[in-house]
Amino acid sequence: MRSDHEQAPAPRPGLLKALKQAAFVLAPVIFVTLFLSHQADKDAIAFDFHHYYWPAGDRVLHGLTPYVHGPWFPSEVPVGFVYPAPTAVIFAAVAVIPREIGDVLFTALCIVAPLVTLRLLDVRDWRAYAIVLLWAPTVFGIQTANLSMLFAVAVAAMWRYRDRPAVTGLVFGVVVAMKLFLFPLGLFYLATRRFVALAYAVATMIAFTALSWVVIGVDEIARYRTTIEDFTYLREDYGFSLIGFVETVGGGRTLAYAIAVALATATAAACVLAARAGRESNAFILAIAISLLLTPIMWLHYLALLLVPVGLRCPRLHVLWVLPILFFYDGTLVDPSTVQVALTLLLAVTIVGAALARPDRWRESASAAS
Repeated sequence: MRSDHEQAPAPRPGLLKALKQAAFVLAPVIFVTLFLSHQADKDAIAFDFHHYYWPAGDRVLHGLTPYVHGPWFPSEVPVGFVYPAPTAVIFAAVAVIPREIGDVLFTALCIVAPLVTLRLLDVRDWRAYAIVLLWAPTVFGIQTANLSMLFAVAVAAMWRYRDRPAVTGLVFGVVVAMKLFLFPLGLFYLATRRFVALAYAVATMIAFTALSWVVIGVDEIARYRTTIEDFTYLREDYGFSLIGFVETVGGGRTLAYAIAVALATATAAACVLAARAGRESNAFILAIAISLLLTPIMWLHYLALLLVPVGLRCPRLHVLWVLPILFFYDGTLVDPSTVQVALTLLLAVTIVGAALARPDRWRESASAAS
């Protein structure tokens, strides 16, 4: 029996460490679960898959065009499917699955996607895998079940297999065919003289695009162009894009595009200079930045691409892993105010700039090995 002056034994260090790890992992899991539960009450889970991807694929599966508006798409944006033919054809294969089952499976895929992205970037710190589930772009991408989460995986794969021309070229070609806004990543291949990979990408994109339009109908190309023009006109100043921001503050459409092109050109020059100096990871990050600068419409989940710059330069937990949580600063994920867009763009620039300023761990590793 312990005497009064004896103290109870201190908890074992191993137990404390295990409890800290459990808390670190459970916090984002609980947060995401509560967030998705809240969105489920508003019938907003897997919104993009349920209301856009699956219906477009179902129409293609039944020999109908996805590029007209009807009751199969939400009424708030009176246009047809806004993705090109390859995306519609891919989801035609998915549409053989009942929509409700597809909602669950595609949402699960979007949850796994950021974790796969980090694994492809060789991020080993388990805390980073937990904290990305607190990123607003990640949570929004999961909630909407948007393709942006899978594009982040593809971009990470392009970096991981950059010295395997067939693999990286195939991935890049498929991604650009599905969504054109990532085409500036081709500058990375040009700047680093990976011409074989770029040739694979161009061939893949052309072949996939041509075959997909044959499936849907070549005569639907004109209707698709009209759909894109109408959608851009309706939603250009609705999200978080630089172009939309300039238009919102009264700059006008011409000035908005001029500013975006000027900044993208300067960033492209920096990308080429970084590549010539041997700083390939910097060149890759800058190519991603160009994609985000030039897109006329940008929703918050597009910024899930920032997983790649942060993962490239921070293999272990760093303040950069925490900054994207600040995209939750007011809880507004769609239809932001002008001030909210300005703060979001400023935060994105800060994250990219901080990633570029970090030491290049790939070169450091090579120096250490030599």
